[in-house]
Amino acid sequence: MTDPLNNRPRQILSAPGPLLAALAERTRQLSKLEKLVAGVLHPELVPHCTVTGYQDGRLTLAVDTASWATRLRYHTAEIGRKLEAAGTPVYECRVVLQHRPEIEVPAARDPLTLSPAAASALESTAASVEHAPLAAALRRLAEHAKR
Repeated sequence: MTDPLNNRPRQILSAPGPLLAALAERTRQLSKLEKLVAGVLHPELVPHCTVTGYQDGRLTLAVDTASWATRLRYHTAEIGRKLEAAGTPVYECRVVLQHRPEIEVPAARDPLTLSPAAASALESTAASVEHAPLAAALRRLAEHAKR
């Protein structure tokens, strides 16, 4: 038997009331589940994780990068236990990658400039340091003011 909620959106929206009502109810359920999951997750994970499905005790969570997926997978058993304690049985918790374009990558910053006074301070510090690799690094930094 096919699930009527898996129909294409246009078919659902143009169908008689029960399908649209079922879709609205499903959306409410997933929204409630999203809040439950957010309460269980470490706050650092919350903005990267979305509940994308729940059916017959199978929870599907989507994250935006592989590194967050790895971190989330370590917590799936704990998520299942806590959700079950809240009245939502979870027999399987799947983590999938889902690119979310709304997450912006920070723009590259302009290179920092070094004032002549800072360059002079770096050079004088390099002259007084006995550790040769550190002195060389300080001199290289001081060179950036001359460019």
